Formats: sequence, structure tokens, C-alpha cells
Amino acid sequence: RAYIDMITTGDTLPSGDSNALRNFYVSTRDCIATLHQMCYTSELTSLDVLQRTIRRIPGDKRVKWNDFVRNICRTREPTLLDLERWLKDCVESEFNP
Repeated sequence: RAYIDMITTGDTLPSGDSNALRNFYVSTRDCIATLHQMCYTSELTSLDVLQRTIRRIPGDKRVKWNDFVRNICRTREPTLLDLERWLKDCVESEFNP
């Protein structure tokens, strides 16, 4: 529960703060790894956990997330794994010189 709370509770990340986004990605990645290790895979596909996590993303990034997830929603529900992959791409893009 502590790992899930780490990514689902708290203030919205500041817009334009690359370091905060990177830290959020790392927390999300660590949460997913822990859930896998503990065999709590139902939390990975929980829409509630996903929605509470997305609320922490700045508004400008949420628009980009919605664009990304639109294609996924045609065939299935998005998961925390999709968010982690998307966050990784965002962080890599932000820190790419």
C-alpha cells in the first residue's frame, strides 16, 4: 500500500519541472516492480490506481497522456504499465540534449 500511496497521493507535479517528472517516473517504476515481486498484479490493472496516479501529472502532460492512451482504449483498458512506459518516454525526451 505504501508504494501505491507514493504515486497516487500528493500534490500535482509542477508543470515544466523535469526533475519532479523524473522522480515521479522512478517512483512509478519502483512501485510496479514491487507489485510484481509481491504478485499484486491486480493493482497494475486497477483503473482506480491509474486514475489517482494520472491526477498527479501536470495538465500539459495529461493532454499528451490522453493522446497516447486514445489508441490503447480502442482495444483494451490502459494500465499502470502503459503509464510507466509513457512516463519513461517523456523523461527521456525531457533530458535528451
